[in-house]
Amino acid sequence: MLISRRLVRSLVLAASLTRVAWGADEKLVGPMNELLPRGTEPAPASGGLAFVLAVSRDGIPNESFELRIPGASGSLSLSLAPLYLEGSSLVGEVRLVNRTGVPLLGLRLDILQATESAVEHDAMGQEVKDASGRPKEISRPQTISFRSPLLLGDLADGGESSPVRFLVE
Repeated sequence: MLISRRLVRSLVLAASLTRVAWGADEKLVGPMNELLPRGTEPAPASGGLAFVLAVSRDGIPNESFELRIPGASGSLSLSLAPLYLEGSSLVGEVRLVNRTGVPLLGLRLDILQATESAVEHDAMGQEVKDASGRPKEISRPQTISFRSPLLLGDLADGGESSPVRFLVE
């Protein structure tokens, strides 16, 4: 994922937090490709709690999300902080706090896609307007590399995860 502060107006990362089907031990935390037996790969994400992180030319936010678990009374707090650019890569740490009222087992984080968007400009450098007079946005998908989903382990109600570093290239 190539990020240039001059060219990129905003970058949206779509991600998903899912439960790993085979479960997990709280001590097993980190990139799944390092935790699974040699020669095996993590299965693709097939569902989960989606969230979107928007990165703009004004900076990279330290984003937190409150994710609602169906059937649970509270939420799962997800923090992706600190976030920063390292060359052309986005680097951060993920942390979870379980406030759902139930234990959560085998939590996994996948970063699935990135989309670059900007306001369109004409040949004179003026913003192009849509039919309603608003600036017209254009977008395109970006190729990213997220080497492995992150296994975040199990969290009892009220539990907090250790921070796990991630890299999106």
